[in-house]
Amino acid sequence: MQTGNLGISESLYQALFEQTNDGVFIIGLDLRHIAVNPRAAAMLGYEPEELIGMSFNDIVALEPLTDSRGEILLDEKADQQPLYERIFIRKDGSRFPVEISTSVVYDDFNIPLHIQSIVRDITERKKFEKELQQSEARNRAIVDALPDLIVRMEDTGMIIDFSSNDRHPLFLESEQVKGKYVEDIWSEAISDLIKNAIEQAILTNTQQIFEAAKIAREKTEELRKGVVKD
Repeated sequence: MQTGNLGISESLYQALFEQTNDGVFIIGLDLRHIAVNPRAAAMLGYEPEELIGMSFNDIVALEPLTDSRGEILLDEKADQQPLYERIFIRKDGSRFPVEISTSVVYDDFNIPLHIQSIVRDITERKKFEKELQQSEARNRAIVDALPDLIVRMEDTGMIIDFSSNDRHPLFLESEQVKGKYVEDIWSEAISDLIKNAIEQAILTNTQQIFEAAKIAREKTEELRKGVVKD
């Protein structure tokens, strides 16, 4: 452990500093580092002693966040602050996202001594989230481009997802359909067709095809106008 001159007990923090996979920063009330663990220094590309005395603000990017780099750290009304995210700046100038857990440490007289921040590199998490969003966007674009109406429902007939091209004769907004049952949307004739198709698909494990546009068109037009007859 590398410490400054405020007399932090090495024996108190040694296990945490040496064993954790997260970066640990001990920060004075002036927002300058007074202790860091090896992981904290490594994630930023510094030697531990280089960070001592450096301001916390020197390693946090302004963008894409607003200029609020010290506000959570200095909120002493709560011992443990909620998790928050920031962009850290490495020694070489490269940037990476982190998740920070911050707490204020007090002395025996309940006077704030310093701030302890546990920092986790969330680069891989953010990469996965971005890839997932892109995948979902691609899938949605493909579905939206299809000329067919796509309905995903439970075996009870309740609709859990709905998508159709707005040029489809049975087009409805998803919000008008999701969470409802087929008989709430279409006539008895078409709802029976759909239920029978579901049963056959389950029993035979084969795709079921049927023609329903003409039967359902009148009921669909009623829904579009916001008038649904019982």
